[in-house]
Amino acid sequence: MSDPKNQPKKIKAVAGGQIKWIVTIKQWIHQGFTYLDKTERFYRIIWELIPIIILSLVFIKLCNISIIYSLIIAIIITHTLNWIFNYNFWTCIDFTFPSVSNPGNKATIEYLSQMQKKNGKIRCYHRMYVIWKHFKKSMA
Repeated sequence: MSDPKNQPKKIKAVAGGQIKWIVTIKQWIHQGFTYLDKTERFYRIIWELIPIIILSLVFIKLCNISIIYSLIIAIIITHTLNWIFNYNFWTCIDFTFPSVSNPGNKATIEYLSQMQKKNGKIRCYHRMYVIWKHFKKSMA
């Protein structure tokens, strides 16, 4: 039996467990940036810099606030909108709140299990053909 002290901590909230607010904070800050390649990083930085500059200028002109405060507000708004619209928000909800679950995950797992039972005795290349036919029929 392994020592519980040596077990890695669960990052994702588990059913019946506590809400993990730290996940929300980490995901908002990180947003998968370290997983991006050089090209994706470049576009990601540009994607955030342009709205930050535009919003900062708007806040300076309309609200008559200092450059520092306008930059801080623009960074928070832009980073949050990027987080929400890149679906990081929904992943975060799933990982933060233990009582929230995606019914689509359960349906997909059930479907794949049924397909596996149904096609378990067929050779691999035939299995792919059967799955393709089923997919085409479901898309029609």
